[in-house]
Amino acid sequence: MGRTVGIDIGTTTSCIAVLEDSRAIVMHTESGDRTIPSLVSWNEDGEVAVGRDSRREWFSNFDATVFGVKQLLGRKASDPYVQELARQWPYAVVAATNGDAWIDVAGARRSPNEIAAHLLANIKRVAEHYLDDTVVEAVVAVPASFDDVQRQAITDACAIAGLTLRALLDEPTAAALAYGVHRQHDQRIAVLDLGGGTLDVSIVWIEHGASKVLATRSDPSLGGDAFDRAIVGMLADDFMAEHGVDLRRVTGQDPRPVPTPVWLQQQLKACAERAKIQLSSATMANVTMPFIVNVEQGPLHLERELDRGQLEHACKALLDRLESPCLAALVAARCTPSDLDHVLLVGGMARMPAIQERAAAVFGRPVRTGANSDHTGGNPDEIVALGAAVHSGILRG
Repeated sequence: MGRTVGIDIGTTTSCIAVLEDSRAIVMHTESGDRTIPSLVSWNEDGEVAVGRDSRREWFSNFDATVFGVKQLLGRKASDPYVQELARQWPYAVVAATNGDAWIDVAGARRSPNEIAAHLLANIKRVAEHYLDDTVVEAVVAVPASFDDVQRQAITDACAIAGLTLRALLDEPTAAALAYGVHRQHDQRIAVLDLGGGTLDVSIVWIEHGASKVLATRSDPSLGGDAFDRAIVGMLADDFMAEHGVDLRRVTGQDPRPVPTPVWLQQQLKACAERAKIQLSSATMANVTMPFIVNVEQGPLHLERELDRGQLEHACKALLDRLESPCLAALVAARCTPSDLDHVLLVGGMARMPAIQERAAAVFGRPVRTGANSDHTGGNPDEIVALGAAVHSGILRG
């Protein structure tokens, strides 16, 4: 009959889980990865690479590698949010004949639905290899803020990928299920989902196994990518102060004031992301990019130590933005922090200690992440997929 799986399509990474003997588990790829990069590439022959294979082409084939497609699903090219994304991305966002936001991939126009379908088809292959069984149905988690058009886009992408959509599940509800709160009664929970692209803050009510999202408030431009850009800005400012060369305005081989090429942007971003991840568990990280630019005197290298305090200072403006959607969600749900039973922090950015501290300060109580929960596999970027798998079991009774 085939299996039903739980899927979280993330802006940066995606995850897939399944219910085995009443326990949700994350399925890993053949290489052992528990999450899959949400990347899709096309080579010169039109062949598609997805996930880790696409990441290998990140620098050599950057103009035909797409990330962040979740942020375009069901949106118009004229949407101010889409236009802001387009200014930050290395590829062009173009309008389809009906005004939908599509992506120009090396001269070929691709719809977000098509790109998402490639991600879902790859996820389906990973699950079938892991389970040694056919996967026919899926519960897919989506942001609670997704409207009907965006939800239909996910439904269409599933159909293209050969998956029967069993249910669309709000991500905050999925997170609550992963923590096991559906086994409890009369719970009010705040879920902060801070992933690669956005911050969604939801107040979820659980009663007798049923759940309802009372309110959701979002900051659509506050996510891991924004933190990466803040770190890149700090590194570029320090490099400018030391060498007189602005990394945001060089080609990588010539310090003339021209726009920084895509490959150098991506290298700087990858460098910032590595440092951010290191500083979630360590207090010091080494940032190294040799031969980053040539000047008359010879090649220059980006080499420095970065401590957690410097990172938090660079990201202070972003950290300050956490409070507003949290308070707005409480007001919309007619709750106060004292009405909450739990505060759950999910998404890859949940690992950042400063974010945990800010969330705890806003709600006046400790937050729970995947790292300290007995109900999850230990990783905050796996929680939503685990909750989707739990929901697939609930649907089966």
